[in-house]
Amino acid sequence: MSTSLPSGIPAMNTYDAAVATDAYRLLEAFSADWIAENSGALTAYSAKWVTDPIQQWSRRWEYLYVASRFLDEEGLALDAGSGVTFFPQYLTKTNPHLTIVACDFDPENQTTFNRLSPTPNVSFAVENLLSLSFPSETFDSIYSISTLEHLSNPVAAVLELDRVLKPGGLFSLTFDLALGAEGEIPMVSAERLLQTLNRAFRPVEPSSALIQVPRRPLSARSFAYRQRERLPRGWDFTRAQAVKTFVKSRTLPKVPNVTVHCSAWRKPSLLVP
Repeated sequence: MSTSLPSGIPAMNTYDAAVATDAYRLLEAFSADWIAENSGALTAYSAKWVTDPIQQWSRRWEYLYVASRFLDEEGLALDAGSGVTFFPQYLTKTNPHLTIVACDFDPENQTTFNRLSPTPNVSFAVENLLSLSFPSETFDSIYSISTLEHLSNPVAAVLELDRVLKPGGLFSLTFDLALGAEGEIPMVSAERLLQTLNRAFRPVEPSSALIQVPRRPLSARSFAYRQRERLPRGWDFTRAQAVKTFVKSRTLPKVPNVTVHCSAWRKPSLLVP
């Protein structure tokens, strides 16, 4: 992956091109090998969440996007809202100059992490993103993948992540964004979130700070017609299930009309007098 993927809302043609690259195939292969190596440790986690998150519709782009931003980063990084996935292990393998603290609110994820095959330079902490225990300016970089939409106060979480990031540090963020009425972060809330980010950070490129919907955006709803198996549980209904729902209620089950917004930011460096 020699160049970073574009920020903002991805178009379907850009997404399709990205997941056909060698960079994606390497990411996918690493995830499969890591899951096979840790299958016993991941049994309960996979039953609750998902076995291989990189196979889901938006994660294929989000993991590639963040990975492309961390190729040249160094020092201590925070995976904010990590769950238990292959991704921090992948980043430290492809970039040995990184040490990553993965953090999540669920203490069960600490138990799962402790059962994994040990990975140098990756640790886990149980943390609340609205009130982190780390001292100010602890991390050289931070990334957060589709986590803010699940929080009660995404703006407060951004301010807390700003607190623990060092001046000059990279913050790479992805979140689900509603294109219609359904979704946890509607357009108006996303605009407020980007305003907060603009006050605290500097966008790496202008598209990080904008909400521009392409003519044919990447969306969950589009996968209802092309690759339904890439949708989360509860959205991946079969044709037979759709017919059964229609017969019973005269309505069809709907996939939420959501996309994903990806951005990269730098915290301003301290001014030297």
